[in-house]
Amino acid sequence: MNWSKWLSVPYRKGGRTMEGCDCWGFTRLVVGEEQGVDLPAWQDSRTLTEIERARFREIPRPEEGCIVLMRHMGGDIHTGVWTCGMILHMTDRGPACQPEGRLKPFVEGYYVPL
Repeated sequence: MNWSKWLSVPYRKGGRTMEGCDCWGFTRLVVGEEQGVDLPAWQDSRTLTEIERARFREIPRPEEGCIVLMRHMGGDIHTGVWTCGMILHMTDRGPACQPEGRLKPFVEGYYVPL
């Protein structure tokens, strides 16, 4: 995946398009375009259990294009996409592609759509 092309998408709370996205909207766009998988367009936070029941399967190790589920210190769910050994995700300052080591304390699991 050419992750650098995704770095121009701006942050927008609740956004689900290239004009602006939050973390789930961004994950949804990347997975949709790169893998042709149409993910749900959730507008609110989901619990880990809800995500697992909604067409996703947890995998033991990250693989190219999988969804990375993270949890912020405050308990909010955050998502990104695994690519080139890094996590591509949307922050409130815009997209970032960071090494797993930097985000590992927050990672709760790796998922693939069913």
